[in-house]
Parts: sequence; structure tokens; C-alpha cells
Amino acid sequence: MTLTFKIQLRGIKKPPVWRRIEIPAHFSFHKLHETIQEAFGWWDYHLYQFEGTAFGEDWTVGVPDESDTDWYYEVTDSKKTIVSEFLEKMGLKKFVYVYDFGDNWVHDITLEKVDEQATLIHPICLGGKGACPYEDCGGSWGYEHIKHLFAEDPDGEETKEYREWMGLDEDEEFDPKRFDLDEVNMALESVMEIQKKPSKKTKGNESKKTKGEEPKKTKGEEPKKTKGKESKKHVAKSVTLLDTVSDLNKGEIVDCADDLHLKIDKRLGIEKMRKAYVKEILANVEMVLCQLPLEDLLILDNLVDGINGPNVVNVYDSYRSYLLVSYGLADEIDDDKGHYNLLFGDDFRDAVAPHIKEILNNDLIKSRIMIENFVEGLANLYGVVSRREVKEMMVRVFDVEDKETAEKMLFTVEQFSALFTWMMFDMEPTKTPADDTMFFISRYSWDLPRELFHMIQNNSFSMEYRLFTKEEIFNACSSPFPIIPNKKQKEFSQMFKDEFGLNKLEISDICHELWYRMMHDGDDMFDETSPEEFFMDLLDAFEASQSTRNHALGLLADYLNNIPQWKWKGHTSDEVFKEHPILSKAIQERTDSSRQISGPLNHFGVTMPIITTAKVGRNEPCPCGSGKKYKNCCGRAN
Repeated sequence: MTLTFKIQLRGIKKPPVWRRIEIPAHFSFHKLHETIQEAFGWWDYHLYQFEGTAFGEDWTVGVPDESDTDWYYEVTDSKKTIVSEFLEKMGLKKFVYVYDFGDNWVHDITLEKVDEQATLIHPICLGGKGACPYEDCGGSWGYEHIKHLFAEDPDGEETKEYREWMGLDEDEEFDPKRFDLDEVNMALESVMEIQKKPSKKTKGNESKKTKGEEPKKTKGEEPKKTKGKESKKHVAKSVTLLDTVSDLNKGEIVDCADDLHLKIDKRLGIEKMRKAYVKEILANVEMVLCQLPLEDLLILDNLVDGINGPNVVNVYDSYRSYLLVSYGLADEIDDDKGHYNLLFGDDFRDAVAPHIKEILNNDLIKSRIMIENFVEGLANLYGVVSRREVKEMMVRVFDVEDKETAEKMLFTVEQFSALFTWMMFDMEPTKTPADDTMFFISRYSWDLPRELFHMIQNNSFSMEYRLFTKEEIFNACSSPFPIIPNKKQKEFSQMFKDEFGLNKLEISDICHELWYRMMHDGDDMFDETSPEEFFMDLLDAFEASQSTRNHALGLLADYLNNIPQWKWKGHTSDEVFKEHPILSKAIQERTDSSRQISGPLNHFGVTMPIITTAKVGRNEPCPCGSGKKYKNCCGRAN
């Protein structure tokens, strides 16, 4: 069975913009969303929803967000709702699709035909008219204004500015009537859903932030992946660069091309755009390499050497994607042994080989990398750090002559650093960026930099940023994971070596886990266990004895209290409680009970389960006084 819809953009005339599409009846609303995106030529860059009437409250199908408190009514999950079943149940022939809640593109949808006999693998376009408006052009009014300028004042200054913004050549005209049926149908071939079950998770592009919520270029605002996310299973076959970029949508390709200073025609369909992106990369591979951070360049150096087999490099899964993956230059894969790898295309490997050694040995590239590492080290230690503070620290600890010299160095790197593109965050995107509104944010930070910024402001007690040594700052950006200074590190590490026979890398891995969980503990969007729970699970895995547990948990409390905290501008819990008058009493009451635990332990916000040497029955009241049975409370630690 198939459904035929006519979909027309509201508010666009002379010519109107519409498409007539036919979709498989088993398509979910999310697949209908993807179909509309490809049929019209949108970039899938913003949020969307389906409704009975535009911004009405009768029903809404979209992407539910439990953390969004602005919804006054329930949002039905578009990935789990079948279009044909929903329309039949609601008795609907007409409804709307709203895309980009900033520009508010309203698409009027009319169900024209239901064919019980027809079958389709992917949607098709039967006809249409009019060119798709440009993303972020200001809605229907903005698009009509652009059309008016090109028609009435083709050589005007404002028209020239729009021509450059739209990616057109200097003498190239804009044709609002442009519509290529074959091109649309070629793009629609990528929209498929083999499984007909509503609960099936399909490969698709997640909706982006709405316009105005966060600046478009805030790529530091979310790690591209979280640890635990399944990577693609390794398939022993040859791939190309076109294969590795296949997950990128239009908006992502345009952004990636802009970041890497590559030229892409924004009017192309998705398939042609991907091919154009690949062609640009291969033709300008040396320029692309010159912009990548050291971590990614070293991976490519190993790729050329062939250490891990053809086109495969083993890397460390560190709670964030590598830029190589973000730009579609590699795929994340797992092998049968559970190792985490990156897979590259044959053509990209061959293009990289002649240049990678020269790039790594280039003095200008080395200078850029040194500044990048310094800034990323600061961001990892502080969470976010302003551009002004970076310059001040370059003078204080980086042996830079003065702020003017630091500004020149920083500005030069910003122009040709893919890493800075992802780390830079503008707190006031509507104004000209200034040193006190532009921030660098850690790639290990959570999804919303603005929340992190306010959290730091609310918890810093007007403290200055803690000063770290040059060595500590550079170590904090090390690969495969940052090394965070901690005065209890030696004692903590020695315990793992003596008790469990772990090597240096394994111990560093555990410390990295604890640091990451400590920085995000309490964040509503953080779905990993707390550092304490992670550590307890680790002791269980090692089958640690009771005496070892007591010793290890005491060391853990000390270790966590000496981790530099983002929310306290790099100061530790111990330092903050010593310096802040309201909390100074707490530090005075601290004893060595962390090593001989006989009661509840709360080391300045780090709550540990009670450990007792006395025999307590599993169903007896817990000695901590919680009122729970021992087995359901502190007994879980034994």
C-alpha cells in the first residue's frame, strides 16, 4: 500500500513551492520528515513536528524531549508512529509539517490517494514546482525579500551580500523556479525503511537545535558520541570516502565544508552534495590535513604505516568522537575482540599518504598544534575558559611576550583550526564576538555549554581561575585521554598496581573514567553511573576483599576531593572548602575516618556507602540509620 500527498510551502508565491510525493504506507512520521527534507531540498538542520494545524494543541507528532518544559501537551514520538495508521485512526486528510521553529516553515499536507495494491521500497516524487528556500533566510518573508532583490536589483550591494551568503558565483543568478524531478528522485532513493515494525530504530539524522537556542557553530556543545554507544561492526571489505561520508546530511556537509574551507554548491541534492564534498576533500587533501589536530594526524600517520591492517587504526574510546569521524573522513567500527577502531576509505588513504609526514614535520603546523593543545588543556581543566583568559594565561605560563602577541597567535590559529571550530562557543551570538563573550569549551563537556557556563558562574565563589603549570596544561590534552593533576594520584595509582596488578595505561584509564563521571555527576543529561558506583562495580569485578575495599574506598574519597572541578574554575573540593568561610568548618571536622570507616562518610559532597567490619544480617536494619534493610542500603557494597 502507498500514500500520495501534495505538500506545499505556506506563504510562498510566484512561483509557489510544492511537491507531490508517494510513500510506502509503513513509513513512520520520521521517515515522512526525511522524505520532505529530500523532496524540497532542506538540510535537515533544525527541529520539526507534524500537527493538525500550525502550532495548534490538538495533536503533535515529533521528537519528544523530556527535558523540554515548554511543551504544554504530549508529543507523540515520530519514530514510533506509522503515518497510515495514525491518519486512519484520526480520520485525517489534511495536516501540517512545521520545520525550523525559528523561521517557521509551514508545509500544508493533503492526502490525495491511498493505493492498496502499489508497493514501494523508497518514496518517489511525482511532480513539483519552485525552488526550495535557503536555510536560515528568515522564513517566508525573508525568502520573498531575496527573490525581490534578485529580480529588481540584481547588482545591488545587498543582493551581492546575499549572493555570497547563498554560495553563488559573482555573476550567478538565482532561479526561484528551479525544480529538477530526476534530481529529487535520486535524492529520495536514500530514504528507505526495510523493517515495518514501528519500534525499529532506523538510521536517520537527528534533528538539530532550533534557531536561537544555541549558535549554529557551537559544535563543542555536544560530544558526538557517548561511551557505550555501539559502533558499526567491522566488515572486512574495501570502502571509499563516499562510504564514510554517507551518514552526513546536507546541513552537516555544508558546515563541514565551511570549516575545512571547501566550496560546496548548497543547492545540490544530498547524493550530489556528498559526491561534491568527497571530490573537494580529495582535491584539497593537503589543506584539509593542515587544519586537523595532532590526535587525528597521528591516527592518519598510523594508517599510512599500516600497523593495524589495511585502512584500520585502533584508537581509544574516550567519550567523544574524533574529528575524523565528525567530518566523515572515517567510520567508527568494532572488531570481533571488542577493540575500537576507525576505518578509512582506500581513496582517502592514498590521498593522505604523500603528505602526512611532511605535515607533521612542518614548523607552522607544529606551532598551531602547540597553541591548540594549550587551549584544549585549559578547557579540559576548567570546562570552559574565555578567550580573554586564554590570552592572559598564554602570557603568564606560556612565555608569550604580551597580550598583543597572544592575540596575534590566537587569531592566526583560529582561522585554520578545525579543533577550535568545534570548541569555540559564543555566549552572545547576536553581537560582535568579544574576548569576554567568546569561550573555548572542553570536548568532554555535556550537550549545553550555556548550562555549564552558568553552573560555573554560580559555584565559583568569585574565585580566580586556578593556575596550573605549563606541563599540567599540556598533559591535560594528551592522547588517548587527558591526564588531570591530582596530589593523591601516586598513592591512588600504587594501590591499583599493588592490589590488582594493573599497568600504567589501565590505571590511567580508570582515573579518566572517574574524572569524566565526576565532572558530569548531577547533570540531568548524564546517563552513566556516578564515580562511586563505577568504582564499586570495579571492586566487584576484581573480587576485592573487605579489607581491600575499605582501603580502596578511603583512597577514592581523597582522590575525588582532589580532582580539579569545572564548577570551581579548576580548584578542588578541598581547596574550596578551605577558602570559603561558610564551608571552612567542614574541613576542620575532617578526620582520618576515610581509612577506618565506622559511620556514614560524606567528604564534601562525595557520599560513600558505609563499610563495617561487624557482621550484620542482610535483613537487619542498616547501621547507618537510614531505616532501610542492610541488603538494600550499605550492604550492597559487600
